[in-house]
Amino acid sequence: MTGTLFHTVTEGDCLDLASHVPKPQLVYVDPPYNTGKRFTEEWLDSWPSTSAFIDWLMPRLEACWEAMTANGNMIVHIDWRTSHYIKVAMDQLVGEAKFRNEIIWAYRSGGACKRQLSRKHDTLLWYAKGDDYTFNVQREPYAPGTDTTKPGFHPDGRMLTDVWPLSFLSTSSNERTGYPTQKPLTLLTRIITMFSNEGDIVLDGFSGSGTTGVAAKLLNRSCTLLDVSPAAIEMSRSRLNATSPMQKENCPTSDEIGQLDFRLTDDYNLSAIPQQVQLELPSDRSAQ
Repeated sequence: MTGTLFHTVTEGDCLDLASHVPKPQLVYVDPPYNTGKRFTEEWLDSWPSTSAFIDWLMPRLEACWEAMTANGNMIVHIDWRTSHYIKVAMDQLVGEAKFRNEIIWAYRSGGACKRQLSRKHDTLLWYAKGDDYTFNVQREPYAPGTDTTKPGFHPDGRMLTDVWPLSFLSTSSNERTGYPTQKPLTLLTRIITMFSNEGDIVLDGFSGSGTTGVAAKLLNRSCTLLDVSPAAIEMSRSRLNATSPMQKENCPTSDEIGQLDFRLTDDYNLSAIPQQVQLELPSDRSAQ
């Protein structure tokens, strides 16, 4: 795809706005997870039940799916709480044949459980709308000591599988903005590189800290970022304004992306992030 790149940030619900933005080749959705956590005084990530959460989320996923081009890719980023429910709901919504992979993002972070296995992964559900979808093979180095001169070994490493061991953002990371659910650039760089091409449009329906937009701009893609939170919109816009597209030959690798400094100098009032779930839940939602 050719043309002038654009990078827009719009406050609003993807349910209402997705059909009014330029049609994307890639949709990445990282919605609330129904964790039951209070991230700030005003932001409670909680629904009365799992079914209430799924009923709230699925119309938004449908709106983003319908907004895609005929050959678009959609990545739904969720966790262990609802991944199985959303997989079934997505299969029913778009058809089982559209499902391509369940990708496991495995990471190490603090905390350990004595009564069960520690939960150290998120799930990325990949759906492709048509048969002519974009899939750019990516590779990673072979294990140390591997003899790459033998037949069958590729000089650039082995092809990625559906398990991605990528670091979570540490408390001292240069990228960290203070946004509670921020995802690392290494992850979004891999997603955007694999499932879109230069000049394509990337839509993020729950932009949060704006990492999708930063990665898209670095990798010479256009992007549309949507979020109901004014604080998220402010942060996304500031990060985009501080990011410059890179010439293809100078684009950083996933490892190099993690070393770039994207900290913001402004002091954002994260307590002002609105409670997203209040906007659409039934009026009989139990107080928590």
